Amino acid sequence: MPCEDEWDMSPEVGTLGGEFRTAESLEDCLDQCLARPDCVAVDARTELPFFCFLHTNQSLTDNEDYTNTFISQYVLRTRCDKGT
Repeated sequence: MPCEDEWDMSPEVGTLGGEFRTAESLEDCLDQCLARPDCVAVDARTELPFFCFLHTNQSLTDNEDYTNTFISQYVLRTRCDKGT
């Protein structure tokens, strides 16, 4: 069975301190995180215009720093190696 990346999603919350990135979609935000080995989470705007904040500090994602109807946080639970 092929490995699939798994995310834990928390709706309407985010964490301060991420790196701002433009995006075409939610999938684009998640793909940008997966392309970086140090990325552990994404705060993504879930409506147009899409954008996201990439997080590299796992301990910071334990804090819900703000609430926003259009932002959801995705914490990477399982990262698959490419080619599996």
